[in-house]
This record gives sequence, C-alpha cells and structure tokens, in this order.
Amino acid sequence: MQVKKDSTRSQILISAEKIFLRDGYSKASMRAIADEACVSLGNLYNYFSCKDDLFRSIVAPAVADMEAFLMNHHDEKNLDLFKSYIEGDADELISLQAERYMTLLKRHRKGLELLLTKAQGSSLERFKDDFTDECTKKVIEYMELTSKRYPSFKTEFHPFTYHVQTVWMFVTLEEIIKHRLSYKDTKKVIQEYIKFEYDGWRDLFTS
Repeated sequence: MQVKKDSTRSQILISAEKIFLRDGYSKASMRAIADEACVSLGNLYNYFSCKDDLFRSIVAPAVADMEAFLMNHHDEKNLDLFKSYIEGDADELISLQAERYMTLLKRHRKGLELLLTKAQGSSLERFKDDFTDECTKKVIEYMELTSKRYPSFKTEFHPFTYHVQTVWMFVTLEEIIKHRLSYKDTKKVIQEYIKFEYDGWRDLFTS
C-alpha cells in the first residue's frame, strides 16, 4: 500500500487548480492534472477518488467562507447597526460589509473564479442558484426580525427583489475577478456597490 504524502497532495491541488482555471471543470482531464503534478494517473487516484472530489477539495475553503459570509451578513446581531444606518446615524455598516467582501476576495479569488465561472459539469455547478435561494430565505427571515424589532420600518418587499440583489452580488464578484481589478480598484468598486445597495434599502425602508 502506497503511503500518501502531504507534499504530493498539495502539489496535486496546486496543479489541478491551474488546469481547472485554464480549461474549466468539464474540459479538464485527470490525465492533464497528473501530468502537471508530475505524478502517475494511478497515484493521482490514490489521493482523489474522481475529478469532482478533486474540484470540491480545491473550492471547499471558498464554499465554507461564502456560507459563513451569508450567515454573518444576515445575523441578528447586525440589526442595531442596520437600524443606525437606515436612520442616517452611522456609515459603519458599509465599512464592515466592504471589509468582509475584501477579505473574501483576498482569500479566495481563484477559488471563487472556479466556483462561479468554471464549475459547469461538477456537483457544484448549481452553487450560485442554490446560494441565491438560500440567501433569499435568509433575507426574508432578517426582514421579519427587523419588522418585529422596529415596527416603524417598511419591510414588506417582493421576495424576488431579494433574489435579484443576490444575483447582482454574484455578477459584481464575477466581473471583478474576470477583469482582474487591482486591490485598490476592487476596494473602490466594492465600497460603491455596497453604498448604492444600502442607500437604496434606506430609501425603501423609510419611504
């Protein structure tokens, strides 16, 4: 029985990421990945049972942080900060959310590129759709909490509006990644995107 080495596994992951970014999941082959990693095809399968297993291993950190991002974004503990923003008392919320987006992109730019633009044919090809559906549910729950705590705020909006907001988020991330924006430009775009979004919500909540 061949002993698995952490260094070999790491090299396979690095090589697979390169091939998946170049070819996309559907066109990438395990043979090409093995050649890039300088391992035999048989040895590659000692580490990963199939191409999907390998792909999921690469994007797992990005998936985990996206899910954490979703939970933090709509956490009940943010309600008071959200109220302050709606009432025009503080812009702290924009800075907080911008920092979360920047951290996500800094840590997982390649992983997000794979997940959002290269996953067709994998078990994660519906990640955006599934995430959007889950986010819509979370926003509805968040609005219900907001309504209970702050009855004066208007919080009855069409659920599809929340759906579109999440789709817009993914489009923004994809375009930033696709156009290889610098850190400075990315930060500027993210800040403007969030301000545009939250100023819109402020107007809706108080109209």
